[in-house]
Amino acid sequence: MIYKEQKGGRGMMLLKLEIGGVVHGLEIDPIVEIIPSINTDPLESCLKGVVGSVVYRGKCVPVLDVELLKQGNHTKAVLSTRIIVVDLDGKRVAIRAEGVTDILNGEENIFNVRQVSVSDYWTDAYLSAV
Repeated sequence: MIYKEQKGGRGMMLLKLEIGGVVHGLEIDPIVEIIPSINTDPLESCLKGVVGSVVYRGKCVPVLDVELLKQGNHTKAVLSTRIIVVDLDGKRVAIRAEGVTDILNGEENIFNVRQVSVSDYWTDAYLSAV
C-alpha cells in the first residue's frame, strides 16, 4: 500500500519515496529487498507504467515505474532512485521510485488513511504470464 503524507497518525513502518515531488510511504511488510536502480529489459505489450523487467535472483520480475503511472513522466535517474522488490500475492514485482531514502515511523510522521494499492495496477493474468 502507498500512503500519501498528510494529517492523521498511523502506527506502522513505511519506506519513504517520492512521486511527483510529493512524499509517500510504502508499507514495509511486502518489501523483499531494495536494490539500486538498474537498466530494465523491455517487455512486449506492457501495461501502462510497466517499463520492463529485471532479473532478480534468477527470475524475471516486471518493473512498475510509479512516476510514469501517476505523473506521466519516467522516474529520474538520481542517487535516491531505487528498485523496490515486493511480494504481491506470491508473485515478485519491482517498483522503481525516487526519493527512497528513509524508513518512517507512522507514529512520528503524519499520513493520510487514503491509500493506493500496487495490486490495483497488476492483473493475475499478466503476473502469471511474466
